[in-house]
Amino acid sequence: MKMVNKKIENLIEDDNFVHDGETYFVLENTSISNSFNEVKVASEDGNHNLRLRKTCVVTLSEKKTPKLNKPFRTSGGPKKFSVHVRNSKGNIVKVNFGDPIWKSSATIPREERTSAHDTTVLTRQTRPRQVIGVVRCGRRVSQ
Repeated sequence: MKMVNKKIENLIEDDNFVHDGETYFVLENTSISNSFNEVKVASEDGNHNLRLRKTCVVTLSEKKTPKLNKPFRTSGGPKKFSVHVRNSKGNIVKVNFGDPIWKSSATIPREERTSAHDTTVLTRQTRPRQVIGVVRCGRRVSQ
């Protein structure tokens, strides 16, 4: 892990830094006077507001943070897809979703996709393929 020193006034959102032996994650950094900044941070203890001098130097930890709110496929995981999100405490967590058994049309071989009319192929159906008649505005319309 690469360590870099940076002044408080130059901290941006999503920076990880170490101050007084504690690791913080920057949520917001605002200037409150000519010599002080108020930094809203998240740590293991929860969210805090720190008022620090602009000239104070902190050590940034160049930890790679995952892209948030962008779904990705899991390889051999418990579910088909995952996404990294930030929880109410400010921690980044991975949420798994999707049925691992369900196949998308991209993963079904071409021969099986073209034989959709074949009744031997098992699919999950939620409604019948053919609708005999539909009632619109009180009249029955055939299709």
